[in-house]
Amino acid sequence: MYVGLIFSLVACLPDYNLSSPDKSNLETDDIYAPTEGDAEDTTASGNSGPFEDNQDIHPDDIRPHMRLDAAIQHMGWGAQQTRCQIEVAFNRRYFPPPEEPEDGSQPPPPPENPEEDGECIFTRTERPNPNNGGQGQGQGQGPGDPNQPGNNGGQGGQGQGNPNDNWYISGDLSGPEALYLHSLDQTITLTKTMAEDGLIRYEMLDCRQETFPFGQTFDLEIPASTGLDAVPEAYIEDILAFGPNIVIETPSDLAPMEQYQGYGADGLYFSWDFEHDVPEMVEEERLSVQLTNNSNQPWDYEESMKCLPDTRFDMMLFGEDLLQFTLARYLGENIFSIGLNIHGDYYGPEREDPWGNIFRARVNITRGGMMELAE
Repeated sequence: MYVGLIFSLVACLPDYNLSSPDKSNLETDDIYAPTEGDAEDTTASGNSGPFEDNQDIHPDDIRPHMRLDAAIQHMGWGAQQTRCQIEVAFNRRYFPPPEEPEDGSQPPPPPENPEEDGECIFTRTERPNPNNGGQGQGQGQGPGDPNQPGNNGGQGGQGQGNPNDNWYISGDLSGPEALYLHSLDQTITLTKTMAEDGLIRYEMLDCRQETFPFGQTFDLEIPASTGLDAVPEAYIEDILAFGPNIVIETPSDLAPMEQYQGYGADGLYFSWDFEHDVPEMVEEERLSVQLTNNSNQPWDYEESMKCLPDTRFDMMLFGEDLLQFTLARYLGENIFSIGLNIHGDYYGPEREDPWGNIFRARVNITRGGMMELAE
């Protein structure tokens, strides 16, 4: 991913913006709209340069670059889990920058971010491959190797089996068969697993709503191991703090997978609450309301909006903002469905790991649902 030690947190990674709606909304009884993300560089300045892929490095000289990804995300107003993962990976390999397209085209610049409470920024871009809308099922159209700089955000899906799903993390260094996260309440085992690209990561195998450690702070234990690619033994205190579970309060009275239906001009009041306290180790809580437009028809555009909520618990989405989206002409058409989410990102302090790398860990917690808006 980035040079130095990076903890990208869901996610995990980066900002998890709803910025690439390569999904199609299904029938009302089977609506699916996983959240998505893009990458945010959380590497502090002053780190050393990238390591070359040198298999002759002596074990005593290994200085791992560690990445950790933790996120839990739900749609269906909290009923449909679309992602749950706690992962750690180590690498020393240098990944060259991706080659530029032969036609000389450049990717569009990332969307602007709102800066003031209550502000929303809408983004509408034409897809690089026309007539490509409405063909996916949230499987993602990631840019390739997730270990490339800037590629550790998500593009939907479950992060399993798709080499272009850039949510997963991996590395060419490993060591023991398991790592351990220790809190005052429990120990979580992270099992050594082969990643989608043939490299290695450590992951929590039973990650779900009931096992996700909301509100807890963890140390990381790396047991001793041997071999040329072994990660040095280490114990890192207060490495990761998990934010609280988020519960959607408004819109209310909806069945778990039901779409909210309304008119864009009327706006929408969106509110939520928290089930746990924020751990003291969390230095910064960043909340954002994010929306993305999905179509079950061929569609050549991407539409998304990111807002900073007015308060920690709610936000009014005004009609003038929602009317910027391409909406259905009549309710019940089920052509366009807009994914609505509250994203909570929980950042720990900037610190130095045992190998001299600077990191700042982040956990992402997301809740939301689908809504059908008519003009």
